[in-house]
Amino acid sequence: MILKSYKPVYSHYFTLIRYFSIAVIFLSLFSITYLGLWSDASIFLWALGLYLAIALLAMLYIKIVNDDITYSATHEGVEKREGVIMKQSSVVPYEKISDFATKQGLLERLFGMGTLYIYATGGGSDYKITMRRMKLKDLNELLGIITDMLEPGEAKSNAEETSPPAPPAQPPAAAPSQRQDEVPAPRPPFAPAAPTAKPPSHIYEVGDVGKEKLQELEYMAYVRQAGQEGAEEPKPEQPCAPAKKKTPPAPRKRK
Repeated sequence: MILKSYKPVYSHYFTLIRYFSIAVIFLSLFSITYLGLWSDASIFLWALGLYLAIALLAMLYIKIVNDDITYSATHEGVEKREGVIMKQSSVVPYEKISDFATKQGLLERLFGMGTLYIYATGGGSDYKITMRRMKLKDLNELLGIITDMLEPGEAKSNAEETSPPAPPAQPPAAAPSQRQDEVPAPRPPFAPAAPTAKPPSHIYEVGDVGKEKLQELEYMAYVRQAGQEGAEEPKPEQPCAPAKKKTPPAPRKRK
């Protein structure tokens, strides 16, 4: 089944023949009129008529030959048909296409055309199909069909070769640092442990010096547990002076 068919462009040949014919006619009239070649005017007219007849035959030949050339893209491959009297057909399956290239000459650039070369392998030899004078729009469309119909493995390898390298992995974003104008969250105040209902029994077993040492140890443990600067630290309680014992009055001696 034919997916798309294309025809070669040959209108530029007609344009070149037309401009060249106008130049020949102008030179012939200029030679007859301004150079005084009236005696040989009949020769110039016969030559001009012969040239015009050849030009018309050339244009007719170009039209007939190019109308019998067809480039087609089917489900099986790419096909080229040509020939006026003897028809000739060339088919290249998609799986045998090894490479393809395009080319543009001077005239093809001026008239917006291009030539497609399809290279194939098979049967122990390499061969190619040349599709000349295709419009650039048709040429790009045919290249797209060929690329889509290639085998998945080959298309994947071609894509890997032409694909740009992957960008390097970006490093993970650093955690936002605390700005200087931000005020840190206040820490909860240190809550001293609630006193036990009944003080330990060893307090009653030590004297005033032992109580003073015990308070210092408790204060140092509190400071170590708080562990923060600027925290309001309770001052150690001053040891209370021991109560003075009242000496009983000396007994009076009876007389």
